[in-house]
Amino acid sequence: MSQIALSYVVPFANVPKLAAALKEPNTKSFWQELEQSGKAVEPAYPFGGHVLSVLLAQWEEHDIQMPLSVEQAPLGELLLADVGLVVCASKSDAVELLKPLKEPMSLDNLRDYFNEFTAQDFDEAGIAMQSGWDYVVRGLESVESEDDYYLLFIA
Repeated sequence: MSQIALSYVVPFANVPKLAAALKEPNTKSFWQELEQSGKAVEPAYPFGGHVLSVLLAQWEEHDIQMPLSVEQAPLGELLLADVGLVVCASKSDAVELLKPLKEPMSLDNLRDYFNEFTAQDFDEAGIAMQSGWDYVVRGLESVESEDDYYLLFIA
């Protein structure tokens, strides 16, 4: 459960640099290039990426599908790489996705779902899940241009 969640808004023009960095023998070059080519969503998500993974599963159960819009080359290379890409949203994806996310669930509902899903008893699960919800919404709202992509990694 040592996963982390990171998200960035990246102009499409910078995606080839990211794809080129993936050709390096390790992913360190990729993460360095991502820091330079994109804008990190702030503040950073303070909980483990596993909590965000559970939140994404809950959304899926409520028919809120996270987009992986990687049809346009070289975005597909990011999905094929071992960097933990779980969401790749264009501006239009972000606008559509924000609609159902504007009505969050109660902290009790979020906590109960996390605890049932993981078979754990994590008292702060509702707060952690709500924080993840807010983190994704902040990222999606940061996609201002048709040429930008929101990328969420859980690695």
